[in-house]
Amino acid sequence: MKFDVIHYTQHALDQMDKRRISKKQVESVLQRPDTTYESRGRHVAERVTVHDNVLRVVYTETPQGTVVTTALVITAIRISGGKA
Repeated sequence: MKFDVIHYTQHALDQMDKRRISKKQVESVLQRPDTTYESRGRHVAERVTVHDNVLRVVYTETPQGTVVTTALVITAIRISGGKA
């Protein structure tokens, strides 16, 4: 999928700042996700990081481009159910 124009909601920008996620990281996930799926009417793209965490980007597609609504990191411990 091609993402020519990417917009960010204020919520996404706030959460990215709080979670120390850069626009470059988000764009990397959108361009080359390990997995994608739909959830609650939105698209979700995920990519495993070098530390075995998952960077999740939630977005919608509009005629004006891609709108990122939030981004978060799912830690390896959380993925394994608390078993590191």
